[in-house]
Amino acid sequence: MKKKLFFTALFFAILCFAYSHSANYVSKCSERGKIDLHGKLNQGGPKSIAVPLEAFINPSSLDVVFLQHLSNLSIEIVDEFENRVYYEKNLSPYSGQQLEISIIGWDEGRYTIIFSDSSGGYMYGRFEI
Repeated sequence: MKKKLFFTALFFAILCFAYSHSANYVSKCSERGKIDLHGKLNQGGPKSIAVPLEAFINPSSLDVVFLQHLSNLSIEIVDEFENRVYYEKNLSPYSGQQLEISIIGWDEGRYTIIFSDSSGGYMYGRFEI
């Protein structure tokens, strides 16, 4: 009985640690510059939420936190001055996944990040380095 109680307590301790680590990451991200995102992705479904992702900028990276599973998502970051593509990626992120994009070595200026899905939906936001 004591052994079963011990393993149950251990399981809940691990679960609590995992949750607090995830919440701590989102908390740290919100201390950084949150990027205002506009538009809407066409990722319908019964568990779809209004804002399925968040993006944050800090001195060395752009961080994206996915709040729900998204399929066939394209990410593109474009320099607004030269219209040069600095970053491109296609992925199907799961809920809770975090993506860190290094911006070290990028030119100072204004950029647009664009998230688009295969159904024609998109979200975008602007940020400065």
